[in-house]
Amino acid sequence: MFHIGKEAGGRSRMKLLSLSKSTAVHLARRCSNVSRFYGARAFGWASSVSVVRQGRRIYDHQPMSIRIAILVTCAAGAATASLSSYAEEQDAAAGAEEPAYIVQCEEEAKSATRCTVDKDTYIGWRTYHSSCSHCHAQEAVGSTFAPSLVSGPAKTAGYAKFKDIVNNGYQGQLGVMPGYKDNPNIKDKIDNIYKFLKARADGELPPGRPTRMKK
Repeated sequence: MFHIGKEAGGRSRMKLLSLSKSTAVHLARRCSNVSRFYGARAFGWASSVSVVRQGRRIYDHQPMSIRIAILVTCAAGAATASLSSYAEEQDAAAGAEEPAYIVQCEEEAKSATRCTVDKDTYIGWRTYHSSCSHCHAQEAVGSTFAPSLVSGPAKTAGYAKFKDIVNNGYQGQLGVMPGYKDNPNIKDKIDNIYKFLKARADGELPPGRPTRMKK
């Protein structure tokens, strides 16, 4: 990717622009539309094709440095194919969108008894403590033979990794965790468990039994 800047004296220069992975994926997914818009604009029919109009909206709302990066990316067929492949790989690895929890606690609450959570997160709390706490301990803080799920590597592993481990199992330094993809009591509640653990890991839900929200 490239960025146009100004040297002393007003002369233009081109330097390498390091884009984040999320920005690279964004460009890869939209490169085709932007390319069609830019080519169509030269022939005066950009407004007549919906996909081209979409490309125009994407292009027009970018700062100049990103516009140039888009054009360079779209002009380089090999780079575009590589980024598109990367985007597809990331989508496949990520799977479904990460589940979101809702937690509402009283000010400076030290116990979850002073918090309310959405229905799914409450089911996650209940499922975790009935099926997972015998290894990972109450409140998911870990034990001598199973790691904490609210700190350390597990905290940053992400939803896709969590789902894969619960379904297929994991062999770590502390022991072996079996897969639960054939256990309906767990496999159908993976998202619920994840919401509870994520709320704990984020520090939004303190230890204890929360109250389920009425709606």
